[in-house]
Amino acid sequence: MDAEFTALAELVLDQWREFVAARPSRGGLVKFHTCNKFLILAHSEFHYRQLGPLVAAPRAIPLDELIDRYGQGLAEALSRTPSRGSHVNVLQHLAGMCKKALDPHQQKELVRAIEAYGAGQVPLDVPRDLLRHHAHAIGQTYVLAQSYLAPSSRWLARQS
Repeated sequence: MDAEFTALAELVLDQWREFVAARPSRGGLVKFHTCNKFLILAHSEFHYRQLGPLVAAPRAIPLDELIDRYGQGLAEALSRTPSRGSHVNVLQHLAGMCKKALDPHQQKELVRAIEAYGAGQVPLDVPRDLLRHHAHAIGQTYVLAQSYLAPSSRWLARQS
């Protein structure tokens, strides 16, 4: 799974370079960050906590400086390898966004899958796929838009 997340991180960095080359805007930066924030969190909570406020208050910083600072933080974050614990954290955050729309059985199923991954009993794809399935079933578009949940090999093939 590390190789898939490395490939996904590289794709996101390529998308960042394309964004920067295409005359970036503040609104575009917000959109980019919104889709990638949980991937960033999986790689580095430290950078996640730095980049969020940077994006949230962009008017205080000139756009060129904002783009430079964000790009540097993004590259630093995505250069780190996600840990099992950071994946569990992200999965729990995303599951929480779906919780109210799931029935008790679905909630337990999702919690068990995340716990099983955390204990090393199942691969990361098990809770990610289940979370993606539930988010799709309930129409949770914010969760579905997260690059973190992209089924890497299939998603990467579509992006090429």
